Amino acid sequence: MSDNPRKNRIAFRPILGDLRLEERVVLNAASATRAALAAQVSTFDTSGGLQAGQLGVGNITARQLSATTRQQLRAARTSLRQFVNEQLATLRSDPANLDARGRLTPEALSTFNANVAGAINATTLRLSTQLSLLPGSGRRLVPALQNSLLGGRNNSLTSRISNLVNSGRFNRSQAAFGNAINRQINAAFANNSARLNNFFRTTPLNRLSLDQATGQRIPLSQFVSNQALNQINNTFGTLANSVAGNAQSSLFNSSGAFNPQGVTGFQQQFSNALGTAAFQLGNVLSAFPNAMTTLGPQLQSALFGTGNDPVTGQPVTSFTNGLSGLFPTGTGTGTTPLTLNGFNTGFQTAFTNAFQNFSTPLNSFFGVTPTTGPGGSFQLPSGFFQSNATFPSAFGPQFTGSTFNNGFNNGFLTTGTGFPGFGTAPTGFNTGFGTGFNSFIGNANQQFGFTQPTFGTGTGLGTGTSLGTGSTFPTTGGTTTTGGSFM
Repeated sequence: MSDNPRKNRIAFRPILGDLRLEERVVLNAASATRAALAAQVSTFDTSGGLQAGQLGVGNITARQLSATTRQQLRAARTSLRQFVNEQLATLRSDPANLDARGRLTPEALSTFNANVAGAINATTLRLSTQLSLLPGSGRRLVPALQNSLLGGRNNSLTSRISNLVNSGRFNRSQAAFGNAINRQINAAFANNSARLNNFFRTTPLNRLSLDQATGQRIPLSQFVSNQALNQINNTFGTLANSVAGNAQSSLFNSSGAFNPQGVTGFQQQFSNALGTAAFQLGNVLSAFPNAMTTLGPQLQSALFGTGNDPVTGQPVTSFTNGLSGLFPTGTGTGTTPLTLNGFNTGFQTAFTNAFQNFSTPLNSFFGVTPTTGPGGSFQLPSGFFQSNATFPSAFGPQFTGSTFNNGFNNGFLTTGTGFPGFGTAPTGFNTGFGTGFNSFIGNANQQFGFTQPTFGTGTGLGTGTSLGTGSTFPTTGGTTTTGGSFM
């Protein structure tokens, strides 16, 4: 170190932050840090000699990831602010929500508060899904983000907005109320932006890009791609494993007899859950340039395709058609009464076929050869339809337990692992939470280019409302968010 006191005071000092000792790197100049972040990763062989430069993924640098995640954080803030402002305008426009003095009633404020909390929950799912792709993000970055938005302490975004709503200070003016909420959103996202900046400034992403199986260092592009595929498999694995239990309660009575009247509602529940899975998928692919442009039409068809393929004349192989095909006449009545075992077997077969069709363009984009089973048949990733199998959630444990909005993020289950919101809400659950969650996701899916059929009003997923055209508080009718690009 120089003997000059002034130089010592202004010398570059890297912030080590939350890095463990063995993960820290010695930085001798700010320019070295910038050069490391800008360095291109080498090409890698992921399947039969196919190089990264030939894949849809390409070579992703730390600098690109930094720019992308910052953009996603800004987009999430914009989408949440627009959603809240639209919901507040809708709230005020209905005379039933106003008392004799023209102020919002306690009941209207309570449901609005739950509605906004549901949208914040969906926003947290969005950002957690994206940030979890980054090496080292699971230790502090993602948990801190979730606590700052959803935590039970007074400094979380949900708590701050709830305090605003309950205070009644801004009840007379829609503009003042909206501005007060927007200030809280801006403050929460400013803090998370600072966390994100510190993460990229202090975390050696390339050094932490390790293969989970071997512990060997791999290129950053390969690490992010592996994380993306793992998240997609976890999302659809949890969805697949959640269907049987919900079908049993929705489609069959206690003696096992099939209830045809429950078909339409259950199809809508499944469609809403599939919309949430599509939302998570779109968030993952947002980290990869041109991913949605390249894959969007194929994924739309694989997720929500209905009717017959004009080329083959056979039903489109999709998750939506796979479930609908179990009820040939549209009412669930057939020559042979449907049993729970028959439903489960048929659903597993249909889901497997749909998942193969869905994963084919994804595997091609990421340059992955899918696992095959006996005789060369397609094999689902481990855990699908297996008893007691669980998949890692994007949410931390404190947000997947039964105490968080009656277990919404765990499918309202008291034991086991369920899909977010996919299930029958218990007594006392404020359905405004599910409405806000569904509506926010519906708006986001429209931006992704995902549209889905509507089957009717179900009883699960908070309110059973349709994504994209789902109800918004306090009246029915869709909302459209035009700002906040995902790409």
